Amino acid sequence: GPTSLDYRIDDFDDFYSSKDYHPVEVHWQVNGTGYYKRLSHKKPRRGANEIEISADSGTVYAYFNFGAKNRITSACNMILILVIITMMMGFSLLLSNSVSTIVMR
Repeated sequence: GPTSLDYRIDDFDDFYSSKDYHPVEVHWQVNGTGYYKRLSHKKPRRGANEIEISADSGTVYAYFNFGAKNRITSACNMILILVIITMMMGFSLLLSNSVSTIVMR
């Protein structure tokens, strides 16, 4: 039957079910033998969105899918770039008008 470790891993999986990021796999070692369990969430499409988080002991680690969080960060970066470009165009137009006014005097 299921062990207490299985229940803890299921609780770990359930805890992240309402979050934007979630664990994909859990790996652990017992007496030098490695085990892993796939969890209910999907792996990210891009490898860069998968991050390994390990316990201080180094014998337990999990892979997390940060795809949704990275998409939000990327969208904010694109908006910031557009705002900066718009401001640069506005100030260059203002500077051009000021220079034209000074030259025409």
